[in-house]
Amino acid sequence: MVFRWDPKFACLDHDKYGMEQVNHAELWHEILRKLQDFSTMTWQAIIDATGSRRAGNNNHTLDPDRDLTEEGRSAWLKQPEDLREMPLFSLHLTSRRRIIGFRQGYIFFPIWHDSSHSFTKTSKR
Repeated sequence: MVFRWDPKFACLDHDKYGMEQVNHAELWHEILRKLQDFSTMTWQAIIDATGSRRAGNNNHTLDPDRDLTEEGRSAWLKQPEDLREMPLFSLHLTSRRRIIGFRQGYIFFPIWHDSSHSFTKTSKR
């Protein structure tokens, strides 16, 4: 399945993770460009993309109970229940920047912009 994305559920107004927190340069040069790059890939290729020095992958599903910080979980719980039933997914954009959203089949619905990798818990190296 080829990756497709749809912004219709994007959270705009969250104080920290809302898409309105993104300036125009970041939106055009980092987010939209990367989403367009993903659109040339299959989901399996996106999932299989590995990190630089660390084992594992950068793009992955998230378990809201295990993987989200308190702030991330609070934002997730504010979403409608039907959205929360879809798998939550994290896309790696830059070393710290992520787009968190829901995946339904081959469509990714970007919801939040995480500029500092603080929506999800990170493991210590």
